[in-house]
Amino acid sequence: MTKKIECRTPRAGEWIRVNPDPKYRSEVALVRSDTDDRAYCLVSPEIVSALEERRPGIIEYSVLFLTCNRDNEHFLWPVRQPVPEAHFVYRAMEEWICFSSLQ
Repeated sequence: MTKKIECRTPRAGEWIRVNPDPKYRSEVALVRSDTDDRAYCLVSPEIVSALEERRPGIIEYSVLFLTCNRDNEHFLWPVRQPVPEAHFVYRAMEEWICFSSLQ
């Protein structure tokens, strides 16, 4: 059985938590869709350099954080690297935060 999980930023007004365990985040290379700015494609590490040669700047290096909202819906939150220690994703590892109040 395959389960889909969204890859997105938190919605305005959404309360979220981030799992603090390093096993629940991953450094990845992403490409945004040409047709939908909210859609991402995960790039295999084997083709990153070839893609960068052909289309410089297309790849976004990010960390995907497993995130949960108050309705117990999980999603992957892509945060561009480097992720500063002051980023509120780290605060969400310790407490519930409301995304709209942080922007």
